[in-house]
Amino acid sequence: MNEELNTPSAPSKTSVAKKVFLGIATAFVVLAIIGALTNKSDPMTSVAELLQTTDPSQAITNNTDPMTDKSFHLVSVNFTNNSGFGGANARITNTSDQVKTAIFGITIFAPDGVSVAQNLMGSADGVQPGQTVTVQFISDGEVPNHQFQYAFQVTTEF
Repeated sequence: MNEELNTPSAPSKTSVAKKVFLGIATAFVVLAIIGALTNKSDPMTSVAELLQTTDPSQAITNNTDPMTDKSFHLVSVNFTNNSGFGGANARITNTSDQVKTAIFGITIFAPDGVSVAQNLMGSADGVQPGQTVTVQFISDGEVPNHQFQYAFQVTTEF
């Protein structure tokens, strides 16, 4: 009986290096695509129509005409900077008649009022109808140290 033994050979160093290189290159391409998709040239298409202006030196900005998007409205917001990262604490009310979970965004505009200076994200889970909750927002950069316009957005709710 003639049997051939097939023993797998060890992968060559060049094939492993090629796989690592392709993996890294793919990661960069994916990150570039995500960056391009999130940096829209017209930020006004994805934010609530109502803009508010705030001076970050004020502790809390109470909106006389609260910003509303989908089933939530922004009652107040306090912008902060800590160790190079921006953030905000906001009071947000569920205006619907159902329990809601949502992801929120606050877009801070540059002095020209059109370009995006910073995006902050936050979320709330299981907010009862009529309930006001405190939501912490985070960002990967600092909130501007000058007066700015911002907009509130409900990115996703269910």
